[in-house]
Amino acid sequence: MTELNDELLVAYVDGQLAKDQSKAVERVLEEDQVAAQRVEALRAANAQLETAFEAMLTGEPIPVPSAETPASGDNVPARRSFARRLLRVGLVTWVGLGSLLGGAAAGFILYDQIAAEPVQVVAAPPPPPPPPAPEPVVIAPPVPTLQGDLAGAHALLTRATFSLALEAQGDRDLVSFQISKALGETLAIPDLSGENLTFQRAQMLQRGGAPVAQIAFLPESGAPVALYAKSG
Repeated sequence: MTELNDELLVAYVDGQLAKDQSKAVERVLEEDQVAAQRVEALRAANAQLETAFEAMLTGEPIPVPSAETPASGDNVPARRSFARRLLRVGLVTWVGLGSLLGGAAAGFILYDQIAAEPVQVVAAPPPPPPPPAPEPVVIAPPVPTLQGDLAGAHALLTRATFSLALEAQGDRDLVSFQISKALGETLAIPDLSGENLTFQRAQMLQRGGAPVAQIAFLPESGAPVALYAKSG
């Protein structure tokens, strides 16, 4: 049984699985539309993260996702289990028993003469053993990566996340100070209003015991955009 959880799907999108493991996941995705939509949402979120990281490194404006981009966490269950069917082929053996009774070319054969003729019995060969059951595909847990962990966290971020506004998040200077204190490095929340991105909130995440800051912006339409920062 292959369980497609968030960690496995993120590793598949990130290209961390082995070739045979990726093929096993692809076979499941061909049969389950919901899981396929989940992968597309993760790919879209991953592409937004890569674009945002490149823009931060080069100092370019952060691109705004199109209005047609769906929220990566909408109507997609967090976990779903799948079972692959094992096909077994049975072998059927037909065994026939026969005997040939010969007689004279002409004339009649009496009943007692026919009964006296020995009947040759052919023993049926033993049926072949059934084929062994195929070995189940075991997918080892992928090695966690920073990009994969951030993509998984970003996939849970939707427009509905900001339905309850926090008043303390309105002061960007205060939030920047709190993030800098948590990271141990100076950090200022950028003003992306020129890109039609409105700052919504910032929060601290944990990865391997180290703090990671998530700074979320919301466009006029479409999925949220988030920047991530860590010390070092």
